[in-house]
Amino acid sequence: MFSYATKVLMALCGSALVGAAVFYAAVGGRAGAVLMLFLSLAALLAMLTVIAAGVRDIAPFVPADAPPPEPRASTPGAPATGSGWPLFSAAAVTLLAVGAATESVVLIFGLIAVGLGALGWFSKAWSDHPTWTPRVSHRITDRFVAPVGLPVGGFLLAALIAVSFSRILLASSEKVAPLVALVGAVLVLGACAWVASRPRLASSALIALSALAGVSLVGAGIAGATQGERPFEKHEKVEPAEITAKGTNFLEKQVQVPSTGDVTIRFTNDDAGTYHNVAVYKGDGAEAEVVFNGEGFPGIRRKTYAFKAPAAGTYQFRCDFHANMVGTLIVGGS
Repeated sequence: MFSYATKVLMALCGSALVGAAVFYAAVGGRAGAVLMLFLSLAALLAMLTVIAAGVRDIAPFVPADAPPPEPRASTPGAPATGSGWPLFSAAAVTLLAVGAATESVVLIFGLIAVGLGALGWFSKAWSDHPTWTPRVSHRITDRFVAPVGLPVGGFLLAALIAVSFSRILLASSEKVAPLVALVGAVLVLGACAWVASRPRLASSALIALSALAGVSLVGAGIAGATQGERPFEKHEKVEPAEITAKGTNFLEKQVQVPSTGDVTIRFTNDDAGTYHNVAVYKGDGAEAEVVFNGEGFPGIRRKTYAFKAPAAGTYQFRCDFHANMVGTLIVGGS
């Protein structure tokens, strides 16, 4: 039979679900509908947790003619301890809602966090139940937590830290990102050294510090993800310029190359047994300044020349072995 708490949560779940549908149909706002939908999901998870914990707030039925209960001594069990899983689950649902609203990778980690929160909350409720014994605890630890939970949890934690930190770096400017990475590395090393120097540090303090650092990092990662990535310059691959010598002449009379980086010329000598090369000059006279002088070789062969791009402008390329073989090299321009 459902308790009062489960009935309230069930009503909240249904109301939020209907509200999401009505809001989306009437207003058309996706963000509000998604938030109501996740409110419904949170209420459903809370209801399932209460049901699994066996919470009953309804007094048992006692007939009017029932005899009074007999007094008997009993040893009270250990009281239930506090838990941080409800707070973690609330933060996970918030993370999920932010990811759904921003349509980013945060949504995936929100789903993972909600699953972990539900699992942890259920485990805590079960550990407070009378059926939880040390033997059950050891069996679950040996058969699930140690072989499965620790590796998967470690991987998810590392992935969460890496993605969160990458969101921060991608949102930072190109000049600030290396400084942010350096400061983050120094903080991590400093924190590890500080913890290692205090072997008597209480586990509760260590957990609190880890939780604070994790929440801060994830929060900064969410902020970076919502801000978006900085613009990146696209580096397109530049194909080499093609120059071919055939019949003691250049087939190409004009070649254009970029004015940044290196100039790459793929030269093909199609004259068998005849030496040709490609040289670039600043001007067309005999005393013109040499920009690049490529190595000559007999055909039929192909060779690739590479040299630093000169200033934008017009140059002459020619064969040093044959004065009639000339062409125009345009550096830069469209």
